[in-house]
Amino acid sequence: MKQYKYLFLLLLLSIAMVSCASLFGPSQEEAEALIAKKDLEIDSISEVLKQQLPGLPEDISKNIVILGNPKANTVIINAQGGPMTSLHNFENAYSLIQAKISFDSVFLINVHQYQTLRTKEFESKLINFEDAKKYDSESVRILAEVVNYFKSKGSRVIVLGISFGAFVVEDLLANYPSNADKYIIVVGRLDMPDKVWQEFAKGNYVGFKYKHGEPEIVKFTAEEAGMGGGNTIGDKNTSILAAGLGYKRFTQLLREKDLSKVVYFYGYKDDQVGRLSNEEIKFLKSKNVPFLHYDKDHGGTIDEFLVNDFKKIVYEIENDRNNNLPLVNFLKKNYAKEEMPKNSDYAIKEIEFDSNPQTKEYILLAISGMQECGSGGCNMYIINELGTALCKTTVVNTPIYIEAGKKYPDIVVWSDGKYRKLVFDGEQYSPNASVAEGVEESEINTAGKYRLLFSQ
Repeated sequence: MKQYKYLFLLLLLSIAMVSCASLFGPSQEEAEALIAKKDLEIDSISEVLKQQLPGLPEDISKNIVILGNPKANTVIINAQGGPMTSLHNFENAYSLIQAKISFDSVFLINVHQYQTLRTKEFESKLINFEDAKKYDSESVRILAEVVNYFKSKGSRVIVLGISFGAFVVEDLLANYPSNADKYIIVVGRLDMPDKVWQEFAKGNYVGFKYKHGEPEIVKFTAEEAGMGGGNTIGDKNTSILAAGLGYKRFTQLLREKDLSKVVYFYGYKDDQVGRLSNEEIKFLKSKNVPFLHYDKDHGGTIDEFLVNDFKKIVYEIENDRNNNLPLVNFLKKNYAKEEMPKNSDYAIKEIEFDSNPQTKEYILLAISGMQECGSGGCNMYIINELGTALCKTTVVNTPIYIEAGKKYPDIVVWSDGKYRKLVFDGEQYSPNASVAEGVEESEINTAGKYRLLFSQ
């Protein structure tokens, strides 16, 4: 079984354990111990997955924990929130499950920050505000190196920053070229109120209460603020670290920067960073940054984003014809300019299929549009990197699975009320999926035999 398949099963088990434990009311310490154990297990699996990345530089390898499919074309690079004194891998993995994003379809990277590489040091010695500025700059530099490396490998790169990670991504945009394909910023601030970051700089915690709908700054605990370390020193240091980015005025720092790849989410009742001010919203509008707010607090907004928006954004990036030359070529060959379909009309995946060692092959699936879809399903193509259709199958619906480890893999699709197996006959796959051989779901679920290519 492939390692990322094993990881997916591990995570499902982890969630089941957490759910069952919570049913009987575990203590906070017990819950934290369980999650910490899963963090370590994921870290171990990450080391195995790194072996599937030949040539990964040590400077990159030591700064990341990886999940998902190392062969996926879409790489999601996460700037961890908090700040925390250690890397929380389980939370990062759980975000994919909340968003219903297949572990087969993406490569998820959790990036270390200055303090997560030095947990013991950070929980034993107090830092000051000037230290925090330097340490945050180092965290941003590490993130920039990881983004640049994976983009240089031809991957579609999505940078995700939630909470403290939002500030890290904003500083990345302010100080480094915007090389990624998309930057997702969730529950951050462009201009944190002075009273907030100044309290953070002293090692204190504050947050927001909403009285008559208006935000009021109040004292918080580390837990309420969503930050903290393993002890009192760690708690104070993470607060100071938050000030090291919170003091920055990003409406000024980003004024001349390219924000065309940015999308922004905030909570109207955010209790940890507060809602965006009118000035911050005006800035986003002036830069044509798409933004969306939920009528939720900090955690509620994160959940809404993961459930409602994360998968959509990943999907749009995966199928953006500007990032996919085979799709561009196919559409140019088959459509007049005035009839050109939208990005959302097609989904495309590179497959392990080798009819010609000199080229790559892709499965191209039509998912909407009168020209390619009918009442029974849509058209599916096998195309090469030049955009030439090698074969076409009609009446195809999702989900679609592909056989693992075979030169001409069987493809399982949903058609005419059941799963059906498309078999390569030496020249092409079945031209009509609805008359292909049926296959039992139990065969699809046989460990290691098939991998999910397109979900429903």
